[in-house]
Amino acid sequence: MFAGKWFERGLGQFVAPDKNYKPKPEELEQTIFSVVAPNTKTTKVPPASAFPSSIVCENCQKATQTPRTKHPTVHDDQLRHIEQLVLECAKTTASKLGEASDGTKNAKKVLEFCTNNTEAKTEKAKDKREKSKIRITSLLENNPDLFTETRAYNMNYPPDGFTPLMAAALSDNLLAAQLLLELGPVELQLQQRDFLGRTALHICAEKGSAGVLELLRPLYPTPPLDLNLRTAYGSALLSPEPSARKLARSLYKPNDLSILGSPQPQRLRVTVATPLMAAWADMPGHRITMEDAIVTKAYGDGVLLAAVCDGHGDGGKVSKFVAEQLQKRVTMDAITEDWWKNTCLEIDADLKKTSRLGGSTASIAFLTPDHIVVANVGDSRCILIQKGVPEEESSDKPIPEMAALALHERMRVISLTQDHKPNLPSEQARIEAAGLSVVEEKYEEDGTVHTLYKVALSKENLLATSRAFGDFEYKTNKDLPADQQAVVAVPDVVIRQRSKHDLFMVVACDGIWDVMSPQQVGDFVLQTMTTEAKQSKVALVDAADKLLQECLSLGSRDNMSVVVVALGDASESPPRKVLDFE
Repeated sequence: MFAGKWFERGLGQFVAPDKNYKPKPEELEQTIFSVVAPNTKTTKVPPASAFPSSIVCENCQKATQTPRTKHPTVHDDQLRHIEQLVLECAKTTASKLGEASDGTKNAKKVLEFCTNNTEAKTEKAKDKREKSKIRITSLLENNPDLFTETRAYNMNYPPDGFTPLMAAALSDNLLAAQLLLELGPVELQLQQRDFLGRTALHICAEKGSAGVLELLRPLYPTPPLDLNLRTAYGSALLSPEPSARKLARSLYKPNDLSILGSPQPQRLRVTVATPLMAAWADMPGHRITMEDAIVTKAYGDGVLLAAVCDGHGDGGKVSKFVAEQLQKRVTMDAITEDWWKNTCLEIDADLKKTSRLGGSTASIAFLTPDHIVVANVGDSRCILIQKGVPEEESSDKPIPEMAALALHERMRVISLTQDHKPNLPSEQARIEAAGLSVVEEKYEEDGTVHTLYKVALSKENLLATSRAFGDFEYKTNKDLPADQQAVVAVPDVVIRQRSKHDLFMVVACDGIWDVMSPQQVGDFVLQTMTTEAKQSKVALVDAADKLLQECLSLGSRDNMSVVVVALGDASESPPRKVLDFE
């Protein structure tokens, strides 16, 4: 019977195959030897599916056999802990609903004391305040749960979910904060969160409560994070309170996560189009809210797209839109000036249909085995780093109006873009022809007076670049086409032949160029990337990361985004594959 089955599906299938026959799983595990001479001592071997191959976790870079489950990152662990504390806040606050016990009344008295920071100017007022302090001290000593179980509910001020220490932070009530920390559990009070995951330190920073902040700041050895993974420093910088922004300097620490952001794992920040390799890095910086977007895309061997889109005024929606459109639209035809001008104007027209506010600049590089094509809109930049060759041996010519061609030891740095500043003669002429004006804005920094030129829509509405995607309020002249408005999305396009001297390309937003010149960036990249390491993915990402850290240390106050491309010689492109049947 078994032999019949074997020959039916084995030899029979070989001699006269039946395409509709589907063997059972157990039949697939049988061989002819298992039928003719079965070995009863042989242990059944599990199928290969029982031994899943290990993969590398995207977060921690360690081996795992669960491809759908990433190993947690430090941020993941922190976020889960914060979420748990927020849930506890919600449960504790909800438990007070409809409650009218003595405990609720006492909690309300404590919260009212903590939020009342009216200065006692008269002796009568001082006496009243001292008596109030004595009563609250007695309540806290007799009811220890008031420190951690008290949550504001339906009080208008402080907001729902606030603890007594948060209420003191909100009102900058130093007397109340000192009393709470003196009588109650310090660590528990410091780590409690409101519905947004904020600690008392976050609330001090956001409100500008200088007195309580100075009390609390030394008690947090590590800056706490809220649900947005922002520190108190980030809360201070984003606060609308002028007094809060003044406190930011005292809260700043070099490794503040509000500044560094949450970078993706290094292996996800490399794009390879052999022999080209691009690595990118970004950082919110002191702006805290990230508005940049980066594009790296391989189209096959030796063909790569790299772009940095620097958004402004909308939280990064326009820059993300432009980045997405570039990935969708760029093809192998993107090697002419007309193609880029038409495509950028089409992207801008489609952006207008979305009714998004704000705008974005973009510096775009498209590389092929034969060409380097750079399209630039605004004040992001692209530079080319070459192996240094004597001027007489080079056929390269400096790009008109760009003075950043420099020989330096064994390399040269060439600027492939020019910032679109409103005071450039051609830019200012177009702006004024469209009915707007260019104004000067002066500011002083470290004793030096600087001048910025901006496109003026009104006294309050000024734009520091004359070309951008979006910013449609500057593109309202109905008598002019899109490429003649005060602000346009028309790129300057540079097309170069690839050279054996090409080494690296850097595309970056103005957060980099504000503190480093093209030559300095070129020097830095070469110092971090040795010739031997230029094809190392880790080394290339490290170079991008270290460049941002360097700009941060030099005082850059903006978002920072960079793509570093290792070019390799054009002659290194692999030959086309040919099928060989011999």
